[in-house]
Amino acid sequence: MTKWIVKALSVVAALLGAPLAQAQIAPGANVLDPVLEEIALDGTIYIQRVSDGAVWSANEARSAMRFVPASTYKIPNTLISLETGVTTWDEVFIWDGQPRMFARWERDMTLAEAFQLSAVPVYQELAHRVSYRVMQDWVQRLAYGNQDIGAEDNIDQFWLSGPVAISAQEQVGLVTRLEAQTLPFNTDNQRRLGEVMIVDSELAGVLHGKTGWTRQPGRDFIGWFVGWYEFEGEDYVFAMNAEVSDFDSQAGYRKGLIETALKRVTGED
Repeated sequence: MTKWIVKALSVVAALLGAPLAQAQIAPGANVLDPVLEEIALDGTIYIQRVSDGAVWSANEARSAMRFVPASTYKIPNTLISLETGVTTWDEVFIWDGQPRMFARWERDMTLAEAFQLSAVPVYQELAHRVSYRVMQDWVQRLAYGNQDIGAEDNIDQFWLSGPVAISAQEQVGLVTRLEAQTLPFNTDNQRRLGEVMIVDSELAGVLHGKTGWTRQPGRDFIGWFVGWYEFEGEDYVFAMNAEVSDFDSQAGYRKGLIETALKRVTGED
């Protein structure tokens, strides 16, 4: 009977010139597993609807495991740097002319541009300006993952090679507070960072996000994408991470996985 109902709806939709909406999947642990299985990635997806706390996940056990945050740490690093007064949104960071890992970093840039370009050298400079003790205090105040940035000489590496580590579930908790502008930072800076985080997307709503990737000691790369999605009056906060053996070919999966998962969560075409 069900297949005849679906067929009938398809016919009606075709006659009306409108596509049949994708079915919205119910919340639940591991209901998004097929999204990961389609490309055989060892990872996790964790999505929470803000209005009622409903959760959709893939490989939920991994979502509670902590990993090095890589450039997703630019979210707190930006807010800490602004709050402590070591930079402003208007500052222009001057390229010193030295070769950098990516050509896109070899230019002068504002703080917002450094965030969007994920310019590691700029954020390493900011970490030094903030100072080791102040950074450690803020990591603890935010209850950020394991709250451990390591030794003082690791001040510009702790988010790239550890020891600080955070889970997808903890990322969702942090980003939920950013989306609501309830982190212990200036609310205008939280609002502006949310605007800076808007990324191009094939989705119908507004997608805010930050990627991250780094090589884990003795392991594959870890790839991240965290943020939130605004769609039809609802906000969906998300985090995903995955083991990435070949960055050049697999890095693009991060945002694509979240877009696919969000479509299934919202029922968006």
